[in-house]
Amino acid sequence: MNEVQVRKASSDDIEAARALTNRSWLTTYAPLIGEDTTRGIIETRYAAPLFAQQAENPDDTFLVAARDGQIVGHCYAYPKKGTYIDRLHVEPDLKGGGIGRAMLDHVEAQHEPGSRIWLEVLQGNDNAIAFYERTGFTFVQQAGEDDGVAGVPALIYCKTLNENDIEPTRRTHDQA
Repeated sequence: MNEVQVRKASSDDIEAARALTNRSWLTTYAPLIGEDTTRGIIETRYAAPLFAQQAENPDDTFLVAARDGQIVGHCYAYPKKGTYIDRLHVEPDLKGGGIGRAMLDHVEAQHEPGSRIWLEVLQGNDNAIAFYERTGFTFVQQAGEDDGVAGVPALIYCKTLNENDIEPTRRTHDQA
């Protein structure tokens, strides 16, 4: 199996990234919030026009991870009190294979030491919580009552980058 390649998404990648995100949501969140609620969120929050708009925004980070020509991961982040990771999804049957870490490394490499990266994860999404904790994120607090989904609270995790979080070869290359 070939190594994963993380890159900025092209317009040709949008539908594959959206389909992957939808599969990930159904696999991960349907057990937490129910399949009907999950499908409703997919139809509204992950509509194709929104993905296309996000991918075109030059201030945002809209990434895909590809392996053997197939999109196997997607990450979307944007500036908000630092950098907010809105989505980080991996093809459900490929989780644990380094794809999420590769996308996270790519996001981190775009920032200087001292930069703040944060995200929200639903309580009960134990695999994602363990992943973020393994990669240096720490729990900050439970989000407000209006945050979360279908009565399941969101948990806020944050990471302040240090020199060791930023891959030296990428930092040198990007600064050149």
